[in-house]
Amino acid sequence: MLYTLYKHSVEISEDLTHLGLLPTKNNDSANIIVKTGYYNKKNQNFLDNQFSLTPDYGFYYRENIGLFEFKYGKVIEAHSEGKIDASFIQTLLNFPFACIFAQNGFLPIHASAVRFRGKTILFPGISKQGKSSLVASLIKNGGKLITEDIALFRFANNEAEIVPSYPLIKLSDEANKAISFSTEDPFKLMKSELNRSLYKIDKQNFYDEESKIDVVIFPEWSSINELKPIPHKKSIIKIISSNFFTSEIPTLEINNLKNNLSVIKNSKCYEYKRKQDINKLINFSKEIERLLI
Repeated sequence: MLYTLYKHSVEISEDLTHLGLLPTKNNDSANIIVKTGYYNKKNQNFLDNQFSLTPDYGFYYRENIGLFEFKYGKVIEAHSEGKIDASFIQTLLNFPFACIFAQNGFLPIHASAVRFRGKTILFPGISKQGKSSLVASLIKNGGKLITEDIALFRFANNEAEIVPSYPLIKLSDEANKAISFSTEDPFKLMKSELNRSLYKIDKQNFYDEESKIDVVIFPEWSSINELKPIPHKKSIIKIISSNFFTSEIPTLEINNLKNNLSVIKNSKCYEYKRKQDINKLINFSKEIERLLI
């Protein structure tokens, strides 16, 4: 079946409709083909989260999930260690797609993004900084999801646009309860060390157009609560640190500074330091609205 993922036609044999991902109705040929199967790790010595990537071939291993191989920017061979469940599909749709798109010249950044009050807001940063919870709080207050965890950028005429991914988001039970995000039963990601669940996003809450970045917010845990503007000189250092594959793909390495400058050149940039208090999410959308006035 063909699905639209990251604005591309993707052929995958697995039925993803239970995750809210509907097959496309057109007859376009696939840009990317995903082949699924099973992985026998006997006599293999991969480490958890080990990966390698070149323009023509790469692999990524996730313990208790499976092995993913990437070929020529066209084919992902996804080998599951067990049942092909929500945990396996969620893993497949994230880092492996970052790898295959990097082979195609896109810039993958570790970030989430949302469309809120007519602006595209990017949250770059490492895992466990609460990016998804911040995005979810804005969606709850009228925003639309663009992407969660993997942000892909396409370049044309020195302009960067973020590519929407798919209508799913990972959240902890604690965050979901704090902002009353969803009452539907989520898909439990039993193999995730972050103790999160996967929630479907309604079509009206998903922004499926490419767009330029208007606001960049770098979240980090702190002993204080402060949302303050920072200069682009500091922002470019921080966003480069959130890049994937800076040295693995030669074209990304050569154009690294230029590409990242294109992402943030017309945006307002902020640091968001905050205490690890889940109740702070309730008022986050009001803080962002004040920034956009």
